[in-house]
Amino acid sequence: MKEHTYLKLTDIHLFHRLVKTELMVSNLYWFMDKYNKEISAVDIIYIAGDIFDRLMDLGTPESTQILTWMRDFALYCKRNNIILRVLNGTRSHDFNQGSKFTVFSEGMDLKYIDTLHIEHIESLDLNVLYVPDEWRSKGSDTFIEVKKLLAEKGLSKVHTTILHGAFPFSLPFLSEAHHLEEDYLSITEHYIDVGHIHQYNTYERIISGPSFDRLSHGDDADKGCVLSFISDTKKDAQRLLVNDRATLFKTVTVTKETSIESLRSKIERVIKNNTEGLDLHIRIKTLKYAYLSDIYTSIKNMYPNIHFIKTLINEEKKNSVPISFSEYSATSITKDNLVPEFTKYLSNVAEKEDILCTLGTIITEN
Repeated sequence: MKEHTYLKLTDIHLFHRLVKTELMVSNLYWFMDKYNKEISAVDIIYIAGDIFDRLMDLGTPESTQILTWMRDFALYCKRNNIILRVLNGTRSHDFNQGSKFTVFSEGMDLKYIDTLHIEHIESLDLNVLYVPDEWRSKGSDTFIEVKKLLAEKGLSKVHTTILHGAFPFSLPFLSEAHHLEEDYLSITEHYIDVGHIHQYNTYERIISGPSFDRLSHGDDADKGCVLSFISDTKKDAQRLLVNDRATLFKTVTVTKETSIESLRSKIERVIKNNTEGLDLHIRIKTLKYAYLSDIYTSIKNMYPNIHFIKTLINEEKKNSVPISFSEYSATSITKDNLVPEFTKYLSNVAEKEDILCTLGTIITEN
């Protein structure tokens, strides 16, 4: 393998419901300009899934903004002789829309990958494993197929793995969908670059995240892209290129005694600390919406450029105890067990027995 540098960009989530596409696209252009020296010199850019947050409506202005950025990003790679690889992410986010990059692939090395795949990139003598999200419902089943694929290619290892999914270290609860760290460390010589979890986190040679921007309340972590250098003769290295324009999500709390003046004072402190003038979302938390009845609309009118939401504080969570997760076990649905299994599920959400009986009858008759 020839030593080389590459960039991992993941979890952009364009067409997002909270963060405006126009802002995200603007930040993508700004980011490429800020780090142009580093990015223009890379050999490969991997987009590791979830370019989109949901299915794009082609009748919206956002779709034009997104497609224009995709074209310009592909042309940037072409001008700088950068190999571009785009991996399909979570189905309910990407909907295979990343394949639209291929429209702009003329005259450049660009591929869209939506299957479990091992590629040999001849110019770098490089073997890359690609693992899309949800390839199989069980991570262990996916890895069985990875081992078969390696054997078919006559390989025991690849140089790099690009994967969209979760490992226990990045999402610490039991799930059959998780991939296992030791599995992929055993078949990858250099870095395993992962998308899906939005926080930047590492475990040995596994690099998870981050998302390009902040997308929700409760996420204050740095965002951006990961720049990596790998070599068979020199020490591998990676660093985070930080998106300094990532959206801010802040929370203020309202009680029964909170006046509009005191709430305004809290908001002013948040604004004062936003020294870079970043796009700002403020969540107002309260025990009862009644406490906000007289002040919420007034506050929104005072600060028209701030995105506000209101939410209730769950009193049960105030005295919460650690939750233990039991291992997930899937149930295969057949004609014979459909009614009892569906009834068992509905018993947790329906209150009256006659509702269950009626639904059971409808299912049976149809």
